[in-house]
Amino acid sequence: FKLDQRFVRAVDASPTNGLIARAVIHLAEGLGKQVVAEGIETCDECAKVRGLGYQIGQGYKFGRPLSEHEFLAHL
Repeated sequence: FKLDQRFVRAVDASPTNGLIARAVIHLAEGLGKQVVAEGIETCDECAKVRGLGYQIGQGYKFGRPLSEHEFLAHL
């Protein structure tokens, strides 16, 4: 499962967003799945989703997309 970046960025914007983010985690855990928080761009966003229980994240905070050549050079 993935938590859409709209919720990652707005998790504190309203109580509803936080509830939705937590509900996604509980649903996934109940099904034996993991959830990826996508679109993480800042340390603050990363801390917020970790505080909700997310352990996997993706986004520009961790790295920009690479071409095949760039990826191979990076390895």
